[in-house]
Amino acid sequence: MTGVKCKTAAQKSEGGKVNVRVMKVSYACRYHDFVQMPAIRIQGLWLEAIGFTVGAEMEVRVMDGCIVLMVRKIPDGNEVLEQVMRKVRALPPERQVQIREMVGVLEAG
Repeated sequence: MTGVKCKTAAQKSEGGKVNVRVMKVSYACRYHDFVQMPAIRIQGLWLEAIGFTVGAEMEVRVMDGCIVLMVRKIPDGNEVLEQVMRKVRALPPERQVQIREMVGVLEAG
């Protein structure tokens, strides 16, 4: 896919963890017209160690001269329930009663 092999040079921080990697921007070709365009390929088991597991969603933030990749955290059941409860508490009292009754029906079913 890319024409240049990319080797990384890792720099160690004071704590011993790798936190800086130096890489090169390579290129990829569009197949229909063979136009070369910049490409960045990041791979390695270290990605999994920092939360970038296969299939994980990630957010990409792009700024001039900077790309930030962040794993999107999937909220657990308690976090989702707390978000819902905050929204319910913001509703008028009569709507809150209706929702509590509905939850009671669902629990009984």
